This record gives sequence, C-alpha cells and structure tokens, in this order.
Amino acid sequence: MVPGNVLCIGDGSALGHLLALKQLTSRLQHPLDGCVALQKESDIPQILINKNSDIEFCLTDNVQDTLSQWLHTRSIRNYSSIY
Repeated sequence: MVPGNVLCIGDGSALGHLLALKQLTSRLQHPLDGCVALQKESDIPQILINKNSDIEFCLTDNVQDTLSQWLHTRSIRNYSSIY
C-alpha cells in the first residue's frame, strides 16, 4: 500500500472490513477518511463513534444515495487508496 490518505466508503456490511483495515495500517502513513451509511433505524453504540472519529456514521433511508452524496464532498485526488 502506497503511503497517503485512504478513502473508505461502505454500508453496514463493510464496517467490519473498514475497522480491520484501520487495525492493519498505520494512521501516520495512511490517514483514514471514511463514511459508513446505515439504515436510519440502526443503533450505533456511542463508544464505536467516539473511538472512530475518522469515520462518519450516516443514518439514512437511502444508503446508496447517501454514500454517493458524501463521496461528492471529497476530491478523489487527495487519496492514494480507495476502499
């Protein structure tokens, strides 16, 4: 993996993969910027949010649209890796 910023997006099924990626990479060499979109009725433990400030947890009725809208707020050029 090339050093640089890492962009991660996914739905609830990707959360475990994203957290594993965080554990396997250095935050100094690979700062993470991520969004996990979950159905509005999801219950996210506050400790998970607090310990993962580099991940935005978005509760929504439309996961795909939310991820697309969130992604459009980022410049892909700023990332060396995208997951």
